[in-house]
Amino acid sequence: MNPVAWNALLALAWLAITGSFTITNFLLGFAVGFVALIVTQRVPGVPTYTGRSWKVVTLAAFVAWEVLLANLRVSRDILTVTRMRPALISVPIRSRTDTEVSLLAALVTLTPGTTAIDVSPDGRHMLVHVTNLPDGGPDEARRDIIEGFERRILEVLR
Repeated sequence: MNPVAWNALLALAWLAITGSFTITNFLLGFAVGFVALIVTQRVPGVPTYTGRSWKVVTLAAFVAWEVLLANLRVSRDILTVTRMRPALISVPIRSRTDTEVSLLAALVTLTPGTTAIDVSPDGRHMLVHVTNLPDGGPDEARRDIIEGFERRILEVLR
C-alpha cells in the first residue's frame, strides 16, 4: 500500500477513534496520520511522500505570496499612473512534460501582471506578456519566473 493510502487509512482510524465523522475531523486525522508517518518512517516510500508533501506546501505558500505581491504592484501601478512598460518576453524553460509546462503556464497567468501566451514548438521557451517590466528589465522578469515558479514546480513534480 502506498503512503497516501496509509495516510488516508490513519485518518479513517482517527474518525473511528474520535467518533466524529466530519470533514474537519478527517483533515485533522489526515494531519495527525501524516505526523505519525513522519515519526515512524516504517512505510516504504514515506520519506519521498513527506518530502514531496512539504515541497507542495512551500509551492502553494510561494504562489500565494507572489499573487499578493503582484496584486499590490498592479494596484500601485494603476493608482500612481506610472508609465507602464509592457513587453513580450521569451523565457527559456527546463520543464519538459505537459504537466510541468501546463502548471508553469497556469501559475504565470494566475499572477496578476503576467500572462503565458505560447510555448515554442520545441518546448524550450515560453512567451510571456508582462504588463510592467521590472527595473531589471526582461532578464529580471525571466529570472523571477525561472527561479520562482519553475524551480519549485520541478522540485514537486520530479
